[in-house]
Amino acid sequence: MNDVETAGRGCRGTVVVWHSWATLPNAADVERGHLASTTKVGNPLGIASVLLVQLVAGLLIATQTSWIVVGAVIAGGAFVLAAPRLVAPLGLACAFASWRVGGASLNMSIADVMLVVAAVAMLPYLQLRFAREKRVFTALLAYLVIVGVAVAAHPATRAILELAHRTVLVGGSLALGIALSILGLRQRALRGYVAVACAFALGAVFDSLSKPKLHGLPAPAYPFGIQKNPAAMLIGVAIVVLLFTPREVELARPVRLTALSTLFVGMLMCQSRGASIALTLVLVGNAFRTKRLRLSLGAVLGCTLLIGMVYLSLSALSQSQDRNSKFNPVNSRISTYDDALRLWRTDPLVGVGVRYFRNSSIVSDGEPHNLVVAALAETGLIGLAGTLVLLIVGLKEARRLRGPLGALAFWVLVLKLASSAFDIFWVAGTMAVPWILVGMALASSNEPADDPNGASLARVIPAG
Repeated sequence: MNDVETAGRGCRGTVVVWHSWATLPNAADVERGHLASTTKVGNPLGIASVLLVQLVAGLLIATQTSWIVVGAVIAGGAFVLAAPRLVAPLGLACAFASWRVGGASLNMSIADVMLVVAAVAMLPYLQLRFAREKRVFTALLAYLVIVGVAVAAHPATRAILELAHRTVLVGGSLALGIALSILGLRQRALRGYVAVACAFALGAVFDSLSKPKLHGLPAPAYPFGIQKNPAAMLIGVAIVVLLFTPREVELARPVRLTALSTLFVGMLMCQSRGASIALTLVLVGNAFRTKRLRLSLGAVLGCTLLIGMVYLSLSALSQSQDRNSKFNPVNSRISTYDDALRLWRTDPLVGVGVRYFRNSSIVSDGEPHNLVVAALAETGLIGLAGTLVLLIVGLKEARRLRGPLGALAFWVLVLKLASSAFDIFWVAGTMAVPWILVGMALASSNEPADDPNGASLARVIPAG
């Protein structure tokens, strides 16, 4: 058994104890300040909750399969408890995996499954040590209560399941991000995410070049079968990670520049207008905020990306034969907006129901690719108000944090919001990643109120 004592100027040292069966932070993690203070690891309540989740999941699956599955689930849970450092970072790295699993009865994405597994793995080590963490979770609770009113007005199984899904996407992601910071796993998680993003960027380049050209231009890429818009948005997040937190990732300069170039080209090959506009706004906005517009590599990359996307879009549009068709990207979006707003006007206060576009009794043109329009149609004015509460609190708390991690969390959340003006908002992967980063940032800043510099020291006390 090892004891870790964390002490800082102006703050009381606390002792952190972990058991030998759980692989937890090493001395290097602690010395870099990745393990925050006031943390008790391996609490019995958290472990019991993990085992309970495993048992319930196994029993539910057993109703349709066999008790062999229950054993597999429990065995998997034992592995999660025994090696949390191996499992937890996968919740971030697997955000790209939007492939569906489980058939019609389950129909979850791999990204959702890994987020649940990673978040459950971190439950024994989760503690809300700062008021800012509690404020964000309170905002999530407020959102769930408010949207719950709209769900009660139009009750349906799909609406209840979607509300649970959104709870996991935000609450599970926040919990995972907080635990990753507590356990000193931020760097491993961020490096893994960047590596996966580079792989998908290369896949985008290969996919685009291997297809026949459209109107003399490269075809939009769907790397490994992933839809181009979420793929481009997640690649854009990796660009922001490398530009905003290079010291957190700690890659050699040649490796970092090579990764940036790969990500940039891969995102361009996806030809996602919404993600490109959103990334440009983030990079230029950060340059203005830090007063480094002329010298900012991010601003230059953002403007170059936007110019490239404008050229590709206008060239494709001018040579396209379907520019007047209602099925092209612009006209189809306008059609879904008009249809969604028409439905919203029938019940402005609570909308027509969460995931109404899956309701066979409601005639619609599909899910609108816009956060505000979708929120109004699904949950009305009260649902939009609840969404705004959640987002404003998350942005405010991230913006108040000092250091690059706070800036990363803030701007990635802005990136998600900006891209959601042109794309679907509640999506596995693209919704989870910003909140994981917010959780990391909220838990990483160990700054006592009476310490203006936020200085903290950590040292390992040998067992004795």
